Amino acid sequence: MRSIRIATTAGFCKGVKRAVEKTLTVAKDKKNKTVTLGPVIHNPQVLDQLRQLGIKSIDTPDQAAGKHVIIRAHGIPPDVRNKLKSMNADICDATCPDVARVQGIVKKYTNRGYSVVIIGDAGHAEVKGLLGFAGNKGYVIASKKDLSMLPAMEKLCIIAQTTQQKEKFLELQQALQERYAGKECLVFDTICPATEERQNEVHRIAQEVDLMIVIGGRNSANTCRLAQIAQETGAKTLHIETDEELANIDISKCPKIGITAGASTPNWMIRQVVLKIKEKHRQSYPAVLRWMAILWDFVRNANILLAFAAGWLSYASCYLQHLYSRKEYFLISFFYIFAIYTVNSMQKKSYLKLDRSSKLFLYKENRPLLIAMVVIAIATLLLVTYMYLGIIPFMASLLLLIFGSLFQFIGLPLPKSGGISFKKVTKIPGSKDFVVIIGWAIMVVLVPLLSSRNLHYNLSFPKIFSSIAAFFFVATFVAIRSILNDIREIQEDLMVGIETLPIYLGTKRVIKILFILVCVSSLLLVIGSLYHLVSYTAFFLLIPLWSLYVLSLYNNKLQYALNIDYIDIVDFHFILAGVISYSATFA
Repeated sequence: MRSIRIATTAGFCKGVKRAVEKTLTVAKDKKNKTVTLGPVIHNPQVLDQLRQLGIKSIDTPDQAAGKHVIIRAHGIPPDVRNKLKSMNADICDATCPDVARVQGIVKKYTNRGYSVVIIGDAGHAEVKGLLGFAGNKGYVIASKKDLSMLPAMEKLCIIAQTTQQKEKFLELQQALQERYAGKECLVFDTICPATEERQNEVHRIAQEVDLMIVIGGRNSANTCRLAQIAQETGAKTLHIETDEELANIDISKCPKIGITAGASTPNWMIRQVVLKIKEKHRQSYPAVLRWMAILWDFVRNANILLAFAAGWLSYASCYLQHLYSRKEYFLISFFYIFAIYTVNSMQKKSYLKLDRSSKLFLYKENRPLLIAMVVIAIATLLLVTYMYLGIIPFMASLLLLIFGSLFQFIGLPLPKSGGISFKKVTKIPGSKDFVVIIGWAIMVVLVPLLSSRNLHYNLSFPKIFSSIAAFFFVATFVAIRSILNDIREIQEDLMVGIETLPIYLGTKRVIKILFILVCVSSLLLVIGSLYHLVSYTAFFLLIPLWSLYVLSLYNNKLQYALNIDYIDIVDFHFILAGVISYSATFA
């Protein structure tokens, strides 16, 4: 049984995430004037993406005159900061808060007459910054042999580089205390909690797999340390920077593979490695299973699974509104979602190139086929709505198709000094999610209601309530899916400049918004069932609704934990809601 186990702590730590987000935010506002003093993080691929966005790295403060300078996550010495100020540089401090805390400790105890001993790597950017706060009272040791280089000291303050290995820190701390026995020794365990968690997790996983893969820059201290820890367990270990390094490596004799990544490794690089491993595993499948896997990839990447999810969700909408479930409603929802998502995916070249996923391969290799499928889908959608549902659903579908296809190019006129400028709607935070939710709700809820067969709809309270309940139910499902995608792709969206709600409000806040939506939708279902305002068994729809919300709470852990993509599991919840409704209709 082949399996892939991904560490839950893999990827960007809080400090790196904060530094990258600050860099991109400043660069967006200060175009072509943003630089970083040294590499903002230790990952060549991320740095290459930043360079493509016009964010360059400078080596000395002398190059910072008139620039907006990002101080990287590792921090800088005080004299370098003063030099930046003398060059009239606009400083944006992206120093990791954990590193800044250690800098504060060094400064405090140096001023009190202590000598500072840093257990870490002398050439590392963070350590250089810490030494700057210690003045001529700072020393660095990396092993016991370095102890002989230390001078006599009466008062010591012992700290650790934040990415140091815990065992090594404890070993050298003890050795220092023995050497300076009788002297005043203050010890501060300044190892970052996230670093310790990563190291403990890689140690556990490495003992349970046949191969441990560590992803991250070779110049990244914390990544190299993860690889070292994995090797020390006796596990076969590979330290790679990109998935391309796996091309000529035989993993056929490694059924259980563990994956972790350094604190500077973005999510999209982890996904690329996971996809590459799955591709290599697939080569050992029997021909039938291999073709089934290829077919499944096509179904999910070409938005066919999502289109089926939309079709089934139309049954839930009709069920809640007391409308007869017609196959035409399923078909128009299916073809609309397939067409609109495929058209928009074809326009997201910069994003797909960054992600370099199997979806990119599909859209490059099968573009003529997909275009033909989209044309057929649009033609079928308009034909079905015109012939079977009436002129109003036809016009609504046509307008939705036009707006949804051109949404990425629509600009709003905004007043600006000296005239008017146009701002793309996509640059407005949350606009994408809002448009997606409204598009689904109109096609899945409103269009069936506007069908010529349902024009007898009256404005009685029960009718209005059932439509509101259906709208909130569909909107909640779509909001969860859209926001989960935003959370998963937050780093990619930052790189290509898409303003999503998780970027603007933060992940925790948008999860709270989803909770409110789920509660409102649940309340409508329960009240509607109790007072017969919706179908009396509608409360069964609470099962997929709350299951979907729970899934959103554990999105980080489930992102790589399952053999099936967790967004596919979200889509299956849409189908489950439709199956429950369809079954209840004919029960």
